[in-house]
Amino acid sequence: MDRDNDAGLRDDALDAALESEKTANVGLPWARLPKWERVKRLAAFADVYAASEGLDEAGSRRLHVYLRKALEAGRIQRARDVVYDKGTGRVSAIPGLSRAPDTGRFTLRSNVPVSGARDKE
Repeated sequence: MDRDNDAGLRDDALDAALESEKTANVGLPWARLPKWERVKRLAAFADVYAASEGLDEAGSRRLHVYLRKALEAGRIQRARDVVYDKGTGRVSAIPGLSRAPDTGRFTLRSNVPVSGARDKE
């Protein structure tokens, strides 16, 4: 009986630790988010993007895989690589993301200017 009680306490402690880590990441800029959190936010963006562009299930899956590989390759690490609202925690756009209409492949262009306060100096 004592073992069941100890396991329950460990589960509660683990749940509390995970919850505190989740709340600690709220309000962080894109560059400071842990990788697993970026993957989650990019997956949410991919779902919204796929729905707005009318992509089928295969196209949506290709977009998820492409964004994850781009993150691992370091092509969407910096704050200027994505338009991220840290208040809501959502990626609203990826400025260099484009899709070839004939093949359906996704690409990231690196020299896309991002509008914002930094450009108005």
